[in-house]
Amino acid sequence: MGTFVNFYGDMTVAPEKLPELTERMARLWEQGGMMQVEDVNLFGKHISLLHQPEPDERADGWIWTCYNYHENDFWETFSYGPASGRLCSSKLGQLNFCRIVLASYILLEFYVEGFALTALDGDMINGEPFIGWLNYIFDEQYTNQRESGLWAAPILKAGTPVSKEILSSPWSVVEPLPTEKFIHRTGDARAYLWTPDGDVKFSPAMRLWLAELRRKLDIHLDREGELFPPQKLVERLVSALDTIQRKGRYVFAFRDMFYEFLARSTERPIQAAVLLLEDLAAAEIDNHKATLEGRRLMAVLFNKALRGEVLGF
Repeated sequence: MGTFVNFYGDMTVAPEKLPELTERMARLWEQGGMMQVEDVNLFGKHISLLHQPEPDERADGWIWTCYNYHENDFWETFSYGPASGRLCSSKLGQLNFCRIVLASYILLEFYVEGFALTALDGDMINGEPFIGWLNYIFDEQYTNQRESGLWAAPILKAGTPVSKEILSSPWSVVEPLPTEKFIHRTGDARAYLWTPDGDVKFSPAMRLWLAELRRKLDIHLDREGELFPPQKLVERLVSALDTIQRKGRYVFAFRDMFYEFLARSTERPIQAAVLLLEDLAAAEIDNHKATLEGRRLMAVLFNKALRGEVLGF
């Protein structure tokens, strides 16, 4: 049992279109929260690190993902082949992992030649929200032609050719749909994507939380003397992340942040940030709050623009 995507038509993409399709697929996955998880075992501890999906040379360069940040859950592998433009998916849920998979297939529809249609468990879907989101993140002018009943119904119901009249009919551009509305996640939950001039906006409550985070960091920075020996940073960081990961639901650090902290182990702000992680690890809070606080803190420490804005380093 499960939910599955059906793609009707030929997935062949012209070679000259592949670079743009691959670039757009990467942005779609980034904005949609598709990630890979890398496991690290050190000092008898186990942690998982998030990063953007990358080509897997062991799989002929295919790019895969099985985790969605916004849903905070794992599903069966979904993959994209940059050399061919093909997509391959298996069992899905019904939330954001599924939404991004469907959006990926609908994006592919605009790059293949001839008929193409995405369905869910064999049933037609309302493609306009997906096309609206594509128009938003790519500043495009995609219409609803490919997702219309006139285009789809003859194929799904009778397997008959689509007439020239249908193909040449005028279609309206789908109104752009902001990411926040498409994935049903506020800016607070998308802090890892924040940029000074971007579309991630924080609530007053989030801004208060960020101000409090800065206050806590300053307390550590103002302490007398060395915060701790630099050679101890790796062990303390791993220990804190391991504890946080076990206290909350899928509270993962980002890979770039982890290795940046290792490379800057002698710097006082980095050490103070590790102390913030230790504070969270020691806090007596329930699973829900540990998840919320942990994911927020990981996002701030990963996002260099936001970290600089809030924490000053």
